[in-house]
Amino acid sequence: MAALASQCLACPVRDVCGGGNYVHRFDPVRGFRNPSVYCADLLRLITHIASAVRLSLLTRPRPTRPAAP
Repeated sequence: MAALASQCLACPVRDVCGGGNYVHRFDPVRGFRNPSVYCADLLRLITHIASAVRLSLLTRPRPTRPAAP
């Protein structure tokens, strides 16, 4: 966490993204303490997947238990 940009520390998907791929964060002036060049794309992808999984879990039928003998 110490090597993340301040923008990443406040991000709602930080625990999933982790700041993105380390090499995609490099800048010659600031080193690696930058958001990923793909930050906006990662945020959109992760939130879309989370929404799709949430919807899938809410709409799937619950498994039925067999009757007790």
